[in-house]
Amino acid sequence: MHRRRMITLLIGMMAMLMITIPQALGGMKGLKAKEMAPITVKLDDLSNILHSKEVILVDMVFVLSNPNPYLVKMTQLEWTVSVEKIRLGTLAVPEAVYIPPQGEVQVRKTYFLNAKSGPVNLLLGGAVINLEEGGKVFEGISKAIGEERAAWSLEGAAYVESMKEKKSFPFSIEFKQIPPGK
Repeated sequence: MHRRRMITLLIGMMAMLMITIPQALGGMKGLKAKEMAPITVKLDDLSNILHSKEVILVDMVFVLSNPNPYLVKMTQLEWTVSVEKIRLGTLAVPEAVYIPPQGEVQVRKTYFLNAKSGPVNLLLGGAVINLEEGGKVFEGISKAIGEERAAWSLEGAAYVESMKEKKSFPFSIEFKQIPPGK
């Protein structure tokens, strides 16, 4: 008799589980895994500027912030550089950078542009201009940088992945050089 009650009780419990488990799982269909929060990109420093009528050399230091509670890997950081509203070229940090959970990392990229090279001819203002005109425009940009009054614009994206997903986060940075002591 005792055995019969145990079997009846077990069958009843199994029946209840068979009814409640699918209902509970059905209620979870509406729940979605939390999406990756946006990674932010900020220009921390623009330094070591070497400028002349022929060369511009700049170190750019970015801070990448990860607000997520898990590690993410930035697979690439890329951006277009404009100075004084003149597009100069595109840069990238193609190597992987790991950003800790709710943390940040710094990434450095040196930017080099030579006025005597072909890119100046093709990239200034996004139009094809001859080298003489390009040299004059380049000289004006170099002068603005040298006087520390240049307006920089960086437009780009950080390509990031986690264990669950891959995303890209666009960024836009405006940076106005300010001469020392002002």
